[in-house]
Amino acid sequence: GVPAASIAKWNGSAWSPLGAGIMQLGFPGRVSSLVVYQNRLMVGGRFVFAGGQPAHNLAAWDGAAWTVIPGMPTASNGQYPDIADMTVHEDSLFLGGTYLNNPGQSLPWLVRFDGTAWNLEPWTSTGVNSMQVWGDRLFIASYEGLWVRDAAGITRVPGSPEDVRSIQQFNGSLWVGGDFPYSRLGATQPGDRAHNLTRLNASGWSPLAVNSFNGRVRGFRAGDDSLLAFGDFGRVGSVVAPCVARYVAGSWSAVGIDPGASVGDAIEFQGSVYIGGRFPAGANGFASYMRWNGAAWEPMQFMPSGTYRYGSFAGVYAGRLVAVRGMTVETWDGSAWQTLGSIAGGNIYDSMVTSSGRVIVAGNFSAIAGVPVSSIAAYDADGWSSLPGAAFSGNINAITEFRGEIIAAGSMTVSTPSGTFFDVVRHDGTEWHYTTPPDAPGFPQDVCVHEGTLVVEYQDNSPWVPVRTTLTRWDGTSWEFIEGLGLSTSPDAWMSAMDSFGGELFVAGGFDTVDGQPSAVFARWSDECLCDSIDFNRDMLLPDTLDIADFLSVFAGGVCDGQSPGDPPCNADVDFNNDSMWPDLGDVQSLIRVFAGGDC
Repeated sequence: GVPAASIAKWNGSAWSPLGAGIMQLGFPGRVSSLVVYQNRLMVGGRFVFAGGQPAHNLAAWDGAAWTVIPGMPTASNGQYPDIADMTVHEDSLFLGGTYLNNPGQSLPWLVRFDGTAWNLEPWTSTGVNSMQVWGDRLFIASYEGLWVRDAAGITRVPGSPEDVRSIQQFNGSLWVGGDFPYSRLGATQPGDRAHNLTRLNASGWSPLAVNSFNGRVRGFRAGDDSLLAFGDFGRVGSVVAPCVARYVAGSWSAVGIDPGASVGDAIEFQGSVYIGGRFPAGANGFASYMRWNGAAWEPMQFMPSGTYRYGSFAGVYAGRLVAVRGMTVETWDGSAWQTLGSIAGGNIYDSMVTSSGRVIVAGNFSAIAGVPVSSIAAYDADGWSSLPGAAFSGNINAITEFRGEIIAAGSMTVSTPSGTFFDVVRHDGTEWHYTTPPDAPGFPQDVCVHEGTLVVEYQDNSPWVPVRTTLTRWDGTSWEFIEGLGLSTSPDAWMSAMDSFGGELFVAGGFDTVDGQPSAVFARWSDECLCDSIDFNRDMLLPDTLDIADFLSVFAGGVCDGQSPGDPPCNADVDFNNDSMWPDLGDVQSLIRVFAGGDC
C-alpha cells in the first residue's frame, strides 16, 4: 500500500520509497539491475527521471538522495542504451545492454566506469543479458553464448551453448541457463522443446543431462545452501517442477503448487486466497480447491483419481463462498462445506452472484436439485428456480450482469414466445429478449462488462481452418466490432479469458502477437489509448490524415489537437521506437512505415 515508483526498500518491518523513485514520461520506469559501488546503490534500466532529476537509464542513491552519473557513452545518434545488468569487477563498475541506432537496429553495448571516467569495452557480440564475476574473471551472458573478460581481452568460452540468459556462481561452479538445446537426454515426453541448464567449473563444462529443463530458464537466486531456478518450464529431468525448482545437494525438487496441478480460477475470501482447478492430493486422489494459509497450500474437497471435477468460483453469497465442482454447486463458510444442489443431464460452464444477491449457473442441463430448468438456473432464499420464458438448445458458454439484466451467450438456439433467438440474449427478470448480435464468425465463448458496454468474444473453431477470435461490444442499442485484436500464433490463436480492470480490457490465451505487436499470452486494450499506435486523435481510425497532422504538430514543438502543452497522452505516443527520446528521426521513419502498411 506504500506508493513507490519502481524501487523501494525494506527495513525489516516496513516498506518505504526511495524519494520520488524511477520514472519514465508520466509512468514508472523499468529497473533491471541493482549493485552497490563506492558506497552508493547504482540503479540501471530504462528510465528518464530519478528522484525528479533528468537521468538516462542510470542513477545512484546515497541513502538520502538521488544523483545522476554524467558522461555515459551513447550511440552515434545520441541515444542512451538500455541497461540490462551491472556488476563490480577490478574496482570498476561494468554495465551491459543494448541501444538502437537510427535504422532501428539493436546494437550491443558494454562499458566500464572507474568512478570518474568511462571506457567502452571491445564487445562485439549481441546485447548483454547478465554478468557474473567468477574468480578473477568477468563472465558475460549473451544471445551468442557465454563470454569471458580476462587479461587476453573478451573471448567466447569454448564449448559454450547459444542463447545464454542468466549466469550464477554457486558451489564452486558457474551455472549457466537459457534457451539452448541439448541432446534430448532427459526429455521424457515426445515433442518436448528442450532447454538446458549447465555449469562451468575448473575442469570445463559439466552438462546436467538428466537434470535438464524442458523450458526456458530465465534466472537464478542463490541462497546459503540451495539454488533456485525459475522460468518457463514444467520439469527438471524427471522431476515435475512448474516454473520454479530448488537445487540442494545434487538434486532438484519442486517449489510451490503440487506437480501436475491445473489452475483455472482464483478468488479472495475472508482474507485468504483460494484457487480452483484440479490438484494432486496423494492418497486422497485430487482436490478441486486449494487455500493458502500463509505458509502452504491446503487441499480442499477431494475426488478419486480418474475423476475430473474441476473447481471454480461464482462469488460470495450470504457470507459464504459459492463454488462449482463438476456438476455440483456448493458453499464454504470458512470451516465447512454445504451442497446447494447438483445438476442433471449436462454440464455447468459458467456461474456468478448477481448484484441483487442471487446465484446464477448456466450450461446445458435439464434440472438442478430436482427442479426442472432449461440450461440456466437461479438460487436465492427460496431455493432453486428457472429463468422462465425460453427453452435453450445447445450450450450457454458464458453469463454476466449488464444494466440489471442477465446476459447469456453461447452456441445456442433460444425458443421464446416472441421468436427464435441466437448467440446472445438478455433476461429482464420476467422474459428473454434478443440483442440482435452482429454477424461474427463462430459462437460466443466469453462475456464481460467494460466501460459501460457489453463485450462478447466470438470464437470460430471450424475444422481444417485456423481458430479465429473476434471481439464485439454492445452499448444497449447497437453493436460494433473492436478492431485491432489480430491474435496470431502457430498454428492457431485463441483466447481463454477476458475481464475489465482500471478502464482497460484484458485478454489472455494462446497467442504471441496482438495487432501485429509481440504480446505473448496476455494483452490489454483501452478506449482512451491504443498502446503503441499512432491514433493521436483517438478516433479509432489509424492511421489517417488527422494522425499525420497531429504528429507533425508535435514534431514541430506543438501539441495534438485538443491537448495542453506537455500533456503526455498524445505527445508520448510519438515515441514509436520506444527509446524514451521523442520526437526523433527514428519516430519519423516508424510513422512512415506504419502509414504505408508496415510495422514500427
